[in-house]
Amino acid sequence: RPDTHLTAGPKVSPPDDVSSVAWNRQVQYILGTTAATGRSVVWDLRSSKPIIQFSDGRSQCKALCWHPDEATMLATASESDHHAVVQLWDLRSASAPVKELSGHHKGILGMDWCPRDASMLLTCGKDNRTVCWDPLVDDPAQQVVMELPRANNWVYDVKWCLRDPGLIAPCSFDGRIAVNALTGGHT
Repeated sequence: RPDTHLTAGPKVSPPDDVSSVAWNRQVQYILGTTAATGRSVVWDLRSSKPIIQFSDGRSQCKALCWHPDEATMLATASESDHHAVVQLWDLRSASAPVKELSGHHKGILGMDWCPRDASMLLTCGKDNRTVCWDPLVDDPAQQVVMELPRANNWVYDVKWCLRDPGLIAPCSFDGRIAVNALTGGHT
């Protein structure tokens, strides 16, 4: 029911400013959150408790998204202009990220992992760019799959089309939502 709610865990003092929430794509009662403090928390909503909290100590997390196929893998993105990276985490050993993707020139504001292809991860940010990465590639020179034409202002969110993963839609602070095909066309 819309008028009932569940509070995940005890209240935190001082409260974190949550910047992103994402449901685990494999386990329906697992929810991830990020906060500007850099801390990410994975919640078990059956028990209303955090399962794990993690941070690298350098990032100001703005976005979080789950791997489309692996329940213990997720990505976080930093909005810091000095450390604009995507970090891939394996929650089985979350003492440090397993990989970092760097290439944005300013902070990252949004991201989305393709629901049908784990080798396609979108990011967008304050550098007016939308980038498609292959997070499975180890060579940093080959991690960028493609980049969309730059927007006129910050790109603050981007999403895959659920019915047709060949379409993506970034939106920017210049008031535009562009629908782009991975083949390069856009409207």
